[in-house]
Amino acid sequence: MKTIKSILYLLLALFLFSGADCTTEDYEDVYMTEDFKDHVMFPVGSYWVYEDSVSGYWDTIKILSQSIDFSESFHYMRNYEMLTQKLAIGPDSTLNARTSGAKEYFGYGYYADVTMHSDHYEVVHDSVLVKSNYFYNVKEIQKITGHYNFWAKNIGLIKKVTPEGTMLLTDYYINE
Repeated sequence: MKTIKSILYLLLALFLFSGADCTTEDYEDVYMTEDFKDHVMFPVGSYWVYEDSVSGYWDTIKILSQSIDFSESFHYMRNYEMLTQKLAIGPDSTLNARTSGAKEYFGYGYYADVTMHSDHYEVVHDSVLVKSNYFYNVKEIQKITGHYNFWAKNIGLIKKVTPEGTMLLTDYYINE
């Protein structure tokens, strides 16, 4: 009986690893669309200033560096083009932030593939009003956690809504 059980485990392992010779070179490359890049990709040195709609607290984001590479997804058997940005994030409007972070964007292909398995979904708006300014061609990325990010084409993140509050864009600079 023990021998049969061992053989069954061996057969199961062989079956599970039979596709292990598949390499990421065999995966389909999925690129970010130009429309996606127009909403999230900006030159190094670009910055945005936000104000909390209730407390008046100021926050800033500045792009310090960025790179484009591919990230493999074994689960989806695809290589996703990925934008990684190193950001200076801080509460002062002079942009002399003492902390930094990194943000990764995988592009629409990734979001389209994982929509069924994820908590993200997208809504497209013709325009969104933020602090008496209309922004056009806005993509709203929503999460079931109650987070909403509004991205305007060629502007960037214009509004961020979380259960804790709402940050609104007050100023920005897109470096040439």
